[in-house]
Amino acid sequence: MAGKLASRVNATTHGLSASVLRQPPPAGAIEAFARAFCGAAADPALFARAVEIAERRMELRAVRAHQATVLERWRDRLAEKSGNKDCVLEAIDSKTVELAGTRSEGEGGDENESLKAAAPNLTTLERYERRAWSRLKRAIREFMTTKALQQIAQPGSAAAG
Repeated sequence: MAGKLASRVNATTHGLSASVLRQPPPAGAIEAFARAFCGAAADPALFARAVEIAERRMELRAVRAHQATVLERWRDRLAEKSGNKDCVLEAIDSKTVELAGTRSEGEGGDENESLKAAAPNLTTLERYERRAWSRLKRAIREFMTTKALQQIAQPGSAAAG
């Protein structure tokens, strides 16, 4: 139980509390996605699996939107400090080099400071993204398993014949 509480506190700290991830999607978006995914004549069990896929897809989208927000904040701070918005794209392209610390001390100090400030949030968000992606893949596997089991159970299918 203590681990779950710590996880909840961390998620809230990083702006990814359950309430943020579970914000209601546009009206009917989950159901429309699920219907498109499993077809009109879907069995209720198959439709439930498709709804799970749609929910996991929305969760992954929320994490990625939060990542974009962190990057935009970093980009804006960098542009504000440098006074040159054109250098921002170059700095974003070279962020891996900056994170590795291969630049000299005098070169790009503001860029390094801005990126170092954003890096812990991006690292944490990367973990959330991996977890959301894993949940989505699991939901897809469960959908495929349910569909395969239904096809096997249908009379007149190739497996039953």
